[in-house]
Amino acid sequence: MLGNLPEHLDPELQVVTDYWLRLKDEHGRVPRLREIDLMSIYGAARNIFIADRIEGLDGETLYRWRYWGTGVRDHTGIEATGKYLHETHNEAGVRDAINSYDAVLETLEPDYWVKRTRTIPVDRTYLSYRRIVFPLLNDEDRPAHVFGVFVSEQREVPVMQSGSPMQQGGIIEFIDDDPRP
Repeated sequence: MLGNLPEHLDPELQVVTDYWLRLKDEHGRVPRLREIDLMSIYGAARNIFIADRIEGLDGETLYRWRYWGTGVRDHTGIEATGKYLHETHNEAGVRDAINSYDAVLETLEPDYWVKRTRTIPVDRTYLSYRRIVFPLLNDEDRPAHVFGVFVSEQREVPVMQSGSPMQQGGIIEFIDDDPRP
């Protein structure tokens, strides 16, 4: 077992995990960002995201989306490439992601996550998804990027729980209890 990865993964998650592990074995270290070739995992690339860890002016850790695959965009309703994490997620989602991403970059181990994400796509449904985030090094061999992939199922569950209007196309809540066994 690597990090908190389960023994059995969805096929798409397994492809990306095998790819990252192969690069790690070939180089004898965590892969560098420039060593990632999305064409090598073309079938999964649409569900991949890459974020750069950046230090903000006040010393705060920020993450900026370098790559946000079309599958991620289609499922969330957000085009995030070039945007910062705090521009695409609510405060709780930002905290949750930063905690996960920071841990990945500190331990150099992947992080597996099962969540339901309350989003507001046109059809107003939940996304239930599993994702893995892997660490990547910069050219100076410092952990500075996260490389993630997710798979999801769209669930026909209404998200409007109150009479308050919600913004279209945005992640508004991470829910830890996944209804799957």
